Amino acid sequence: MKAVFLLLGAFWGIIVLGCILADYVFPHIPFLERMINNLPLMRDEPAAGGRKDYQ
Repeated sequence: MKAVFLLLGAFWGIIVLGCILADYVFPHIPFLERMINNLPLMRDEPAAGGRKDYQ
């Protein structure tokens, strides 16, 4: 049972570390910051009725 908790703890530790890196460290690296800023803007998910941009 201890092994299961150790594996789950390691898994969640890696997830948390990755989130911290993605949110706080990566945006301060100039190359990655330029790449993130050059990404096209994405619209939110379409409305429940599907596409509404046709006539």
